[in-house]
Amino acid sequence: PTDDGTDGNFYCINEGIVGGTTGSCTCTSCGPNSVGTHCEVLSGVAPIIVSGMCPERNGLNGKFIPQGLTASGRPWYKKDNGATLYFDPNCYGGTTER
Repeated sequence: PTDDGTDGNFYCINEGIVGGTTGSCTCTSCGPNSVGTHCEVLSGVAPIIVSGMCPERNGLNGKFIPQGLTASGRPWYKKDNGATLYFDPNCYGGTTER
């Protein structure tokens, strides 16, 4: 991203805190393993490429980018079309890992 806050809007994710002044905004105090302009990159976590989905699920084929960590400490991913990919240790709201 090239957003520097010139338009009056700037954001940080993964526990980052917005700092600086209009036109030279930065994120500080990114969360664990997060780096990048908006704390958007998880260092050491690679994107995931999904391929071979059935035609009715074709929107899931492609590159999923790491976005942050879940409550269980595992990375979660998002594709440019908004699809997300994550591991849920408590499937269906249960209380035990599967």
